[in-house]
Amino acid sequence: MKYLLLVSHGTMAPGVHSVIKMLLGDRDNVLSYSMEDGVSADDFVVGLSNVLEPVGADDSLVVLGDIVGGSPLTNALNTITQKGLLARTIDRKSVVRRSLTADGNCRAHGHRGRP
Repeated sequence: MKYLLLVSHGTMAPGVHSVIKMLLGDRDNVLSYSMEDGVSADDFVVGLSNVLEPVGADDSLVVLGDIVGGSPLTNALNTITQKGLLARTIDRKSVVRRSLTADGNCRAHGHRGRP
């Protein structure tokens, strides 16, 4: 199964998840977890690990975070790596990296340089 994982600071990820539920109904393959004010990185990782329990070795993940390099996305990718799921995970950086050709042209947008 292909999963969508939303991670964020504050309540953005569960808010977007709520909108997805409203528009598409409750979906087992959409997961979300957020780092709310006062939550430590260690506590975030424990909670995220619980959220990721249904994801198996044959599943794939699309990960969306609010801030590239932010603690929620960084900790999510580290947790995914520790669970052995990184090879089957897509995040924004890997999409951008895959969309650039060797000569620097962006296939997705048809122009040179960054998308």
